[in-house]
Amino acid sequence: MKKGLLVLLAAVMMCGCSTRKQSAVITNSVSLNTITADFSGYTFLTDSSPSVQQITLQESLRMFSESGSGILYYGKTDCRWCQLALPELNTAAKSMGVTVYYINVEDAENESSYNDLVKAIESTFKTNTSGQKAFMIPSVIAVKKGTIVDSHLSLVDDFNPANDMDRLDYIQSMELQNVYKELIRKAAD
Repeated sequence: MKKGLLVLLAAVMMCGCSTRKQSAVITNSVSLNTITADFSGYTFLTDSSPSVQQITLQESLRMFSESGSGILYYGKTDCRWCQLALPELNTAAKSMGVTVYYINVEDAENESSYNDLVKAIESTFKTNTSGQKAFMIPSVIAVKKGTIVDSHLSLVDDFNPANDMDRLDYIQSMELQNVYKELIRKAAD
């Protein structure tokens, strides 16, 4: 009984905090060329006007080489974790009044661009099951004046793909949104 009451109290407190409108200003000195985004493959993203714009892998590299600032989201539609992450990232971005730049990793223009990307973001890589540092998705990277200030990989620690594959529960959703909001604050002016 006490545990259930504590969970309910935590959910109410998180809800109260999440409804407050927050904002951040991210001044990006780089004018990125966006492309028409097709989010139809993201089945959980139901927002018809997301706060996410698509850019190419090459454009994302300009954030580093030209000292840009912003939030970069690397993912793809056939990644189940990406499916669950993008709606939460969109909600966090909208609540903070910022734009996220989406890079579909399936659309990498050429091998040299990918190798350049690896060099630019290798500090965010995690160790894979083979013991090697690797680029994994969904990857959200906060960039400030061309420097990675923080990043987040995957979803939340207590997400269990065997049990939770359909959706994040409310608490997981709020936790992930708060992680993304913190990334946004770190990239802000």
